[in-house]
Amino acid sequence: GWYVCQAHNGVPPDVHRPVALKVRAPPTINVNVKTVTVRRGETATLVCNVTGDQPITLTWTRNDKSDPLIETVGREIYRVPSDEWMASTLVLKDVDSLAAASYTCTAVNQHGADRAVFAVNVLFPPPTPHNFKTTEIGTRFAHVEWSHSSSNVTRYVVRHWKLTGVDKVLCEQTVPGAFHSALLMNLRPGSQYKAFVVAENAVGQSPQSNAAIFHTAEEAPEASPTDVDCEPVNASSVELSWKSPTEDQWNGVAKGFYVGLKQANHATPYVYEMVPFDGDDILRQVFSRLAAATVYSFVVRAFNAAGSGPATRELRCTTLTGDPPPAPTLYLVKTEESMVTLSWKIPKVHNVTILQYVLETRRDYTDEVSLQHFPSTTDVATVSNLESSVKYSFRLAAYNRYGRGAYSNPITESTRLKFTNRLLSGNLQQQQESPFYTRSYFFIVIIACVTLVTLSAVISWACVKRALIAQERRNKAAAASLRSRPSLSGAYSPRWVHDPRVFDDNYDTPWDAAGPQRAASPHAYTNVYHPSSRS
Repeated sequence: GWYVCQAHNGVPPDVHRPVALKVRAPPTINVNVKTVTVRRGETATLVCNVTGDQPITLTWTRNDKSDPLIETVGREIYRVPSDEWMASTLVLKDVDSLAAASYTCTAVNQHGADRAVFAVNVLFPPPTPHNFKTTEIGTRFAHVEWSHSSSNVTRYVVRHWKLTGVDKVLCEQTVPGAFHSALLMNLRPGSQYKAFVVAENAVGQSPQSNAAIFHTAEEAPEASPTDVDCEPVNASSVELSWKSPTEDQWNGVAKGFYVGLKQANHATPYVYEMVPFDGDDILRQVFSRLAAATVYSFVVRAFNAAGSGPATRELRCTTLTGDPPPAPTLYLVKTEESMVTLSWKIPKVHNVTILQYVLETRRDYTDEVSLQHFPSTTDVATVSNLESSVKYSFRLAAYNRYGRGAYSNPITESTRLKFTNRLLSGNLQQQQESPFYTRSYFFIVIIACVTLVTLSAVISWACVKRALIAQERRNKAAAASLRSRPSLSGAYSPRWVHDPRVFDDNYDTPWDAAGPQRAASPHAYTNVYHPSSRS
């Protein structure tokens, strides 16, 4: 500003002099945040506020290099000037590892310079863990470990799931970032699993590691067979049936079953017989060489490579006092639209009296089963009320006082297709109810008429074409006879020569033929010049 210096000694005039004072200020940078931390893919913003005398020049450099930064793709620089201060903003978009550096803001005017250094840190998800493997495997656990070089990890996530059987559910187990191993629990015995690990930090997850596939050790089956039932076959045999445990209850690869047999109420131990597992849900086994009218008890155990599972509850079954009749031989006699006629023969066995027969009818591809009983005096049966064109299966068994014997071999037969009468009557009724122009005979007449008209047109065209060809050949013959006449100075005596080629019935005769092939017509003559007519 302006200042005034005055001097006086009492003797006028006083003396004064104004003095102008100017203050020159170098640039000063004011920075609130000098360290900027962003995640990969985000935007970093650096703000440089400067005060000082104008004009002020602001530049940005990277990693202490002398070349100033300019605007490029992903990098923008904004400047906001004013009378008292100036601001420059450096914007880094979609940052990656190259954007992590130090950035310097430099301000310069006539009186000095100032600079501020910014540090940009870019956070990344952790790198991929590697060397993921299993180190110990039990029946219901597995110990896994892996290697990782990054220290910027908050936790690891181990994911695993079953590859075989049921319950294929993805499971996760978290591990603190300081550890590189995990113990996977609650696994199923005898199962195949797949597992991998990912690393996490504040930014996100790493790509998954290599996968490890492993098999847990087997255990003995944890459940017994179900639906155990028995049925006496004859005086010395019993048939036992049961259902296999479910797949997840085997705890490994199914091998088979141990079936224990002994006489009931005896202190003797069970005698076991091994029955291999064939994959069927229901298994059957016939035990023979048993005593007649004797009570036997049975138990069944499932087993695999690790051992046998729990036994079923004791099931008792009594053999028959005598033998049921043998299986009959069934024959097919006749097949119709809704009925099938069958006959049978049964082997003659000493002291076997047949009481009745039972015929089982089963519709193909369904569970529909019907039973019909017939007296022992008959050997022919007719099964009626069947559907047409449907396949049925039939088998027969005989009864005596000891029970039902074995079934015969099944006969499979399809009933006849019932379509002729129904189809014809349906078409006739439909035609009688529909208008005449939609009936089949109406279209037959129309097609016949169109065919006749077309054929007539083709024949007419052929006749006209033939007449035109004949006329054209007559014209050519007349022109040829005129060209063959002598000059007027010579003598000319016309002579009529027969030539049948010029008539319609001979228009196909070649013109270079040796001569006429058939008798001349009274009018088949041509006026030609002959040398003998000269005078």
